[in-house]
Amino acid sequence: MLIRFLRRVIIFIGFLIFNPSVYSSNVSLTLWHNAIDAHSTLNWAAKKFQIIHPNVDITVSKYPVEELKNKLIESSINQSTPDAILISSDLLGYTEMLDLSPVPLNYRTPHFYSPFDNLIQHNNYQFAIPIYIGNHLLMYYNQTLVEKPFTSFETLITTIDKDLEQQPPIVFWDNQMYWFISVVNAFNGFPIINDKVKVNRAALAQSIMIYKQLFDAGMISSECDLNCIMKRFHHEKTPYLIDGLWAYRKHESVLGKKLGVAVLPWVADKQLQSMRSAVVLAFPQQAIHSEKKEILKTFALFLQSEQVQKQLYRDIGCIPIHQSVIETLFAEAEPEFKLILNEYNRSLNLPPNLATVSMWPAFAKGLHFFIDGLLTASDAVLYIEDQIKREHSKALHLNQQLSD
Repeated sequence: MLIRFLRRVIIFIGFLIFNPSVYSSNVSLTLWHNAIDAHSTLNWAAKKFQIIHPNVDITVSKYPVEELKNKLIESSINQSTPDAILISSDLLGYTEMLDLSPVPLNYRTPHFYSPFDNLIQHNNYQFAIPIYIGNHLLMYYNQTLVEKPFTSFETLITTIDKDLEQQPPIVFWDNQMYWFISVVNAFNGFPIINDKVKVNRAALAQSIMIYKQLFDAGMISSECDLNCIMKRFHHEKTPYLIDGLWAYRKHESVLGKKLGVAVLPWVADKQLQSMRSAVVLAFPQQAIHSEKKEILKTFALFLQSEQVQKQLYRDIGCIPIHQSVIETLFAEAEPEFKLILNEYNRSLNLPPNLATVSMWPAFAKGLHFFIDGLLTASDAVLYIEDQIKREHSKALHLNQQLSD
């Protein structure tokens, strides 16, 4: 009898220790993110998690990327960061500033798709857990307006010149540097190498001249922003749109079977090459070493579960990180998924460092100075190079101040 009683006591104590839904008091978790298209899915996942763990309350808040960056820096200064953040992996350049610690391997699902292993290393450590992959650009088209999508901008321009009544399709908005970088990459001009700013001036000059040619041909607009272009695409006023994987389900919900997906086009005998990144879960101010560490680990594993991964794919069309989900999608022979994954494989990793997050404002200013005729191509390149280095230096200084 005594042995049986002791065995029951041991089992009950083990249940208390290892069952994360059993707590002596309620636990509140806060999650901030900039995955706007996934917001409803994240809310759904939080509610599902709370059903399993009724003592846990999760608040999910969404912010545009720039606002989120500012809020994270401010909260880091005030020591009031959220328990977890879901961010694009390039923002891991702020690792020291946000006091992130390397994430233990047991926070990652054993079913993690191994080809994605080294996607988000920062200084040879992993400070976050990929929740879904992609963030790369694709070319969407309306299959009722075009029989076959164009493969090069030159071909499209020639076709429009022959048909004087045809308006040039606005393919993307000129204020989106993530789109512009796909042109830069086509000419091997990405300016960050091994966390250092190394601008290939000839490649960058060629990129901005090509970009201006597309702008002058009406393929890129400064007046019709991304929402405007998207509405034109959805209302079937333009047959093409270059947009991110994150918008796939949005376009599909409007156009249905009319929606086509194609590889990025060519320009000047070079194929546009998108960046790629992951949306990752990270824990500011050493949260994984706090009293909430076990429930944070459980929540991290839940977001990587087959159930949540399938839901994310259904809702936003992202690339899952769960191996069996990916294998199922391949087995079902979805042609769009195979094309999306092939374009992912052809894309370039967006390095998670401060040099990367420093380049975007420099590109925007220098490119527009050239388009507006205020700088020559060579002067615009020098301006961009100088601005990236200045912004990088400022970011390093701020990072040092906040991490001291």
